[in-house]
Amino acid sequence: MKALLAEMDQCWFPEYFYVLSPTMGAQLQRSPLVIADVGAAMGVDVRWRGLGDGVRFLTFEPDGRSQTPNNFAIGLGQRSEKRTLYLTQLPAASSLLEHHRPVLRDFATYSWHEPAGTVDIELVALDDLLVAQPENYPDFLKTDVEGFDLEVLRGAERILSQHTLGVQVEVSFIERHVGAPFFGEVDQFLRDRQMVLFSLQREHWLRHNLTAGVNSQPQLIWGDAVYFLTRDAFGQRVARLEPSLRLPLMVKMLALLLVYGAHDYAIELTDFCLAEHWLTVDQSAELQDAIRRSVRSPLGSLLRSLPLLLLSLMASVLTLGRGQSYVQRYLRRCVQPLLYWARRGGVQRSVFSDF
Repeated sequence: MKALLAEMDQCWFPEYFYVLSPTMGAQLQRSPLVIADVGAAMGVDVRWRGLGDGVRFLTFEPDGRSQTPNNFAIGLGQRSEKRTLYLTQLPAASSLLEHHRPVLRDFATYSWHEPAGTVDIELVALDDLLVAQPENYPDFLKTDVEGFDLEVLRGAERILSQHTLGVQVEVSFIERHVGAPFFGEVDQFLRDRQMVLFSLQREHWLRHNLTAGVNSQPQLIWGDAVYFLTRDAFGQRVARLEPSLRLPLMVKMLALLLVYGAHDYAIELTDFCLAEHWLTVDQSAELQDAIRRSVRSPLGSLLRSLPLLLLSLMASVLTLGRGQSYVQRYLRRCVQPLLYWARRGGVQRSVFSDF
């Protein structure tokens, strides 16, 4: 039943929904998005599945315990060097920085961070690794390397400044690792490179007493921050290209924005490119139609999630409660869109607020 739910989930009720126009599909077939996934122990994100053959992955994971095949079983950093990888009971929590145990011990998740040995690994800067492989320059860079993310970004300085359109980076709000930078340092680094924060998925941890209810607010620990080039920086990239190369770059940027749900920014960029005469009126209209068809209504999202919620409830009964995680997952997917929409207000209902 669990396998059936997973298959139905991805095929019939994808968590991430977006529509590609014919032009976008054709351009991505000719020149796929290149995604660099640094710290790929958990596998690549399912959000990319909707692109089909229009996306290509470069995955990096030095922990040999990873069950996901990787293109590069190496670590990335600011420079070529040998470093110690501190292994933990949960492979995805292993880090190139020592874990700050006086802080981690306060939380109920500490068992994930129990030591599981060390291993020496070779690091290389992404700029150096791909210097002779421009076809592999990533259009989007995702890092999840447990406190070492800023080092990876520093080692990709040239690629970030010349090619990459967006970044997803893990950021910390407490000292989980000795000497690791906090969110502010990572944010400053990316803002200095003309990237702007678009979203922040957060994780909060409970302490060992596990006291929590619907009105509780556990401590914010870390998050995944998503950045994209500013409009002006993107325009400078497009303007430098030969006319024949401009549409492929615009399509890649719009595809990334659709994957991450930045629909309003996608519309703004198409208007901007039309005003600069980089798109024709017909091209702009086709792209904007796909963007608007990618936007789900709260009711539509709820109706799509209800069938799987009912199936997950059945699975929980049939498996004596082992389907509980599925029940929680689909209940969350039913309720979250409504709660998110309920946050909308302000001038012309243009504000989504936590307040």
